Amino acid sequence: MINQQNVNLQSNVKIQSILGFIPALVFQHILENQIKGIKQHVPEIQSFKSVIMFADICGFTNLTEQLSKIGPEGSEVIAFAINRYMELLIKSISKSGGDIFKFAGDAIIVVWPPPTGQNDKGEQLKILLRQGIQSALDIQAKLNDTFILENIKLSVKIGFGVGDINILYVGGVFNRNEFLATGQALIQAFESEHCATKGGQVIISKDVFDMVGQYYNCIKVEDRQSYFVNFNKGAKVQNISNALLIKSNISAQSFESIKSQLIRYIPAALQQYIFVNQEKWSSELRILTIMFINLSIDLSAALTSNGLSHIQQVVETVQKSIYAFQGSLNKILMDDKGSTLIVVFGLPPMAKQDDPARAVMTAITMKSELDAINCGCKIGISTGCTFAGVVGTSGSRREYSVIGDAVNLAARLMQIACKDDQHSILLDVETSKEASYKMNISFYKSVMVKGKADQVNIYYPEINLELNKIRIHNPFFPRLLDNYLFDISNLRLIQRRIQQFQLQNESNVLLKVSGNQGSGKSYSVKQSIDLFQENFHFVQIRLCSFLQKEQQYLYAIKIIFQHFLKQIAIKQNKVYDIQLFNEIFNQQQDQLIQLFDFQPISQIQLFDNQFKNTNDSQETLDIQLVKEGLDLLFKKFQSITNNHKQIFVLDDGHNIDEESLKIIRHFMKHNQFILLIFIFRHDYFEQFQFQEQHQTQIQMIEEGFESIKSKLNDLSNFEHISFNNISLNDYQVLLSDLFRINKIRCSKNQEPSNSIDKNILHYEYIKNQLIQSNTQEFFLQTLYRKTQGNPLTFITLIEKFLKCNYLVVDNKQQDVVIVNDSLLNILNLDEFIILEAPLNKFRLNSPYLDKVGCLDLLILKVASVIGDIFDVQTLNKIQPFKEVIQKENLIKILNSLEELEIIETMELNDLNKYYRFAKPFLREIIYQRLLYSQRRELHKYYAQALQEIPSQFEIDEKLEAQRLEHTWILAEQKWHSQSNLKPRGLELSHKAKRSIIIKSIQTKLIAKTNNIKLGLLKKKSDKNVTWAERYCLMTQKELKYYYSEQDYHRQPQNALATIILSSIYQIVPLNDKEKVNQKYAFEIRTGNWFKRQKLMPRRDFYFSASSEELMEEWTIYIEFMRVKATYDEFVNNFGKIQFPIANFKEFYDMSLGTEMNNYQQKQTTNKNNNNNKSSIIQPQKRNTVLSINSFFKQSVVENKQKQKKEELKILISKFLKQSQLLLFTHMFENSIQPKNRIILGQNTKAMLSFGQFFIKTALEYSQQQQQENETIQTEESPQTRPRASLFISEQLVLEKQAESISGSIRNTKRKQITDQYYNKRSKSSELLVQLNENSNQEKQQQS
Repeated sequence: MINQQNVNLQSNVKIQSILGFIPALVFQHILENQIKGIKQHVPEIQSFKSVIMFADICGFTNLTEQLSKIGPEGSEVIAFAINRYMELLIKSISKSGGDIFKFAGDAIIVVWPPPTGQNDKGEQLKILLRQGIQSALDIQAKLNDTFILENIKLSVKIGFGVGDINILYVGGVFNRNEFLATGQALIQAFESEHCATKGGQVIISKDVFDMVGQYYNCIKVEDRQSYFVNFNKGAKVQNISNALLIKSNISAQSFESIKSQLIRYIPAALQQYIFVNQEKWSSELRILTIMFINLSIDLSAALTSNGLSHIQQVVETVQKSIYAFQGSLNKILMDDKGSTLIVVFGLPPMAKQDDPARAVMTAITMKSELDAINCGCKIGISTGCTFAGVVGTSGSRREYSVIGDAVNLAARLMQIACKDDQHSILLDVETSKEASYKMNISFYKSVMVKGKADQVNIYYPEINLELNKIRIHNPFFPRLLDNYLFDISNLRLIQRRIQQFQLQNESNVLLKVSGNQGSGKSYSVKQSIDLFQENFHFVQIRLCSFLQKEQQYLYAIKIIFQHFLKQIAIKQNKVYDIQLFNEIFNQQQDQLIQLFDFQPISQIQLFDNQFKNTNDSQETLDIQLVKEGLDLLFKKFQSITNNHKQIFVLDDGHNIDEESLKIIRHFMKHNQFILLIFIFRHDYFEQFQFQEQHQTQIQMIEEGFESIKSKLNDLSNFEHISFNNISLNDYQVLLSDLFRINKIRCSKNQEPSNSIDKNILHYEYIKNQLIQSNTQEFFLQTLYRKTQGNPLTFITLIEKFLKCNYLVVDNKQQDVVIVNDSLLNILNLDEFIILEAPLNKFRLNSPYLDKVGCLDLLILKVASVIGDIFDVQTLNKIQPFKEVIQKENLIKILNSLEELEIIETMELNDLNKYYRFAKPFLREIIYQRLLYSQRRELHKYYAQALQEIPSQFEIDEKLEAQRLEHTWILAEQKWHSQSNLKPRGLELSHKAKRSIIIKSIQTKLIAKTNNIKLGLLKKKSDKNVTWAERYCLMTQKELKYYYSEQDYHRQPQNALATIILSSIYQIVPLNDKEKVNQKYAFEIRTGNWFKRQKLMPRRDFYFSASSEELMEEWTIYIEFMRVKATYDEFVNNFGKIQFPIANFKEFYDMSLGTEMNNYQQKQTTNKNNNNNKSSIIQPQKRNTVLSINSFFKQSVVENKQKQKKEELKILISKFLKQSQLLLFTHMFENSIQPKNRIILGQNTKAMLSFGQFFIKTALEYSQQQQQENETIQTEESPQTRPRASLFISEQLVLEKQAESISGSIRNTKRKQITDQYYNKRSKSSELLVQLNENSNQEKQQQS
């Protein structure tokens, strides 16, 4: 279900946005054909005479070698460097009238539009040549050896050619056309550039020299028919921007008439971003599989009709081979290295869980199909994190491209394959590791490749792929798990079932094995098969998700048919062929023969069959005939082989089709001695990504199972074995068994604590205590919540921690690991975004995300920066897409994402709504797709928002300050910084520092901390002669200093001097030579201060810190507290004003809150109208108390309000009675003294006693509240919960109520792991409760 809102925005597309991706010559050709009424078709050729320039950037290999070492950001930095250099190149080229025809990696092909009109075209061609050479000389003068990045400089080699140029228009599959250039001019340009020995050279061909050589100082290249161009000899010609004029002169009406044709040349991954004018956000960092293909094709043959038809046939075959396995053809290049294609698997919206396997199948298919039409090919395939996005300039010409180490490696593997006679398809280690789970891959050799310091292992796919083979090793599983089982009890259960089947007579057995990926399903079944291999005949069937639709139809049945016939052939010493088939099946063999692969299957033919108008073979196949044929073949097999008992193992059963299940049901009904083991996953099906499709598939499988069960003689012959996630205690067992880790500690010494409550319910409120006292408990509980008990994800994380030295083995005790401070910070802040997400989660979630609409995905990217929990108000404030995503659209997008179960609601109130990412590591995967530049931009917006409001669902003010600092670091760290903590050499901006410090001060003020800042500073003596160290202390009103810290602790009241903060009128940072000869000094100018206890007049104090950072920190603290002290004095004298920072009403957009509530009411009404519609399979969500309906929370809040109102009534009644008594007593006392007037409120004995009563009453109330909090603390955790939405005692009651009616409140039963973890109420909700209470009190007072 793809979001359709982008369709409505297409009419607003800017013309230049689309034209920037299409050469001016291609655009002009399409427009001219449209005007002439010529319908576009392929193949087509456009021929003319003009000038071509080939520019190749030097230093690109060195650039990629250096930047690939810094990790994923290296690809982005490479793209940035290339874009920056290209921008300078294209700026000069565009002025001279050149048109960027193709980007070829680190090179560009430039074509000057041909001469027009009836004038002398020869002279016009000379002018074009001179314009081009002038621009080339200008480029070399300005850009030779240009430093784009630190220590990295680039230059360019330029070659020119002139003559015939042919632009070929080929392809057309799925309306995707390709254009490529050939001709004598292009060959001359390639040969000329190849003569360059270094960057900074301009070389022209002999034909160019003959035409314009007299205008330049040229030197002939030795042994070549080319010339070096040094400089102009005469006057320059005037530049005319012909290419730019072609595009700029088009009218909107003309553009609309050909827009559909132009879009054919733009990748689908880019189109939706262009439609919403958010092109820069289309660039991402993705794990892609890159395929480089070298074709043995001569493009110069296109001048003949037969040659052009052959080229079209080749390109069409290539396109079909790629699209059959849902890849993307990124580029077709024709350069000095030959005809090269770049194919990418994993680009949106075509990303799949098994992209590497699909790439290998594409390569095999393409090799076979191209060989059949006399076109050889050599292929290199590599997998890795790659930059995928726009390359070029934002103003004129750009292309969607892929850049990164994996791209370079695929090109090197293709070059190796071109020189290799044994294998035409070569794979890198990452591709082979993932593809080996689906097919047979073998090691070839290790070689040195350009750009790599170490040898690279190379692999190749075998001829016999064995796609249906069940393989134990999962590529996402670490190798250390190859012989490890998480659940030995399920293994024993499967083996016991097989033993029982061995003893039964005439009974069929159905064994259903389910679980999440990596839980050990296939491994346990495979171990059992190996154990009983001698006693039974096993038929192994593995359903492949990457096969084409026609191949997947009845795939399991085809394997069964073929297996039986092959076994019969082996037993009878016959050949597996049509003759054997005819001996067994006498009638209607033409129908059943489709189930046997007697002839090699043509993937191209299968691809074509899917798009024919006529019914294809799979729809005309008689299912009843298949059932009868299967019964006949099975009985023949039993009679010949004497194998009466048969075990069928069906792996990846979630990919099965409905007809196959019906045939299996019939097969088990009419035959005996069959054990069917059906293995499938709970979630994340490879073919069914979205809820509606997913539920339909599950429903079909469940109904199929029920139908098969009904055909069993005894229901005890059916058993469901479920592989569930493991418990928290099992994590410690895994650490011990697999990693030999028995203890985890932090770098600091700890005091063990036995009083820690291990209930995960209380985890958040004892987190700080756990960090300090029991690091191992904190570490395991944090990872358990994050991984939700999935063993594969947990083990993958532990491996990453060990590899990246987040966990370091203790030198003294080998079974002890130390958690470094960096990892502790990650776990404490729950910021896993800076850790590389587990590959299995990336593979599972990427296809899911790529089906989401463009605007939806943009909002998810912003939300991923905020946190696992995010709110609508903050999201709306920081999202930079307000031109296309207004408030109403934002609400609709979030509700759409919730329907797709990508996010789920945490809480809703009148001002705000809180969501959470519904799947583990979904936030991390979305975030890590962002470019680092995009991350910094969004982190900056979020840091500014955090300065205004506290982070949501946070229970610790100190943690909020840490989160703000963490956000600023991510917003400002440089590209070479990979640490989550403040990297060495990273200097935060003054704005960031101020923001962090002010947040820290605010935290202390909220906590009512008296001592705001402590530390040592150097102070200049009273006589301004010497400097001495002093211990400084700043409270909310004063700045004091002492001789030492010991002096302060002995006599805190005897400070050497006390500076009144409200009396400070200026704080001045000083340079080294300004007034003082001291580094990091600052001056405090004050009007009043105390020396000991004596008030002193105006004075300037000089202090200095040990570092610039510390000096800045002290000055900001003093400046802020000076203003705060001034504010406090103002409040005491004149009344209260708002201070300091957080103002919810100012931050929150009230109209957005109204929009949310209105939309929620509409949704509620619609749901009530559709109550009769219910799905059989309910969606499964991460559970939390806050994600249930607000009924329970609301009831608790209302009860609490009623309780407080009753307490308030009692206090008011008590107060009024005492007030009346006070009034009469006061009047009586004053009446005794007739000379004095009666003054109400005078400090009489009665008034003093009443004051004590009032204080006593207030104390009683506060003590009562404190006792309640202590009770909660005792029942719940060692710490109080200042922002918990429910008290634990009330919560436990509500949980029991929730369990009794959970069917009407929640869709499915939630896991206990995260059930109550997020039981916290946001600050805005507390504000609302307080506002409601105040309003209720006001109403009572009025009444």
